[in-house]
Amino acid sequence: CTLTTLHCLREGAVKELLDIPDSWGTLALIPIGYPVGRGHGPITRKSADVMAAHNTFDTPWRGE
Repeated sequence: CTLTTLHCLREGAVKELLDIPDSWGTLALIPIGYPVGRGHGPITRKSADVMAAHNTFDTPWRGE
């Protein structure tokens, strides 16, 4: 998971692609998905249920 602000260079196109209203701004994006092709090697990161919280920091996130 990577936080990025590079989309700001093309914010208008990104907002159009994602159907974000003009009255909203985008400060950062977190791209989530699977790489095309072979990817970037084996996954070595911790699972989201260990690293993320739901609503408060002391409530573990549970995927659907």
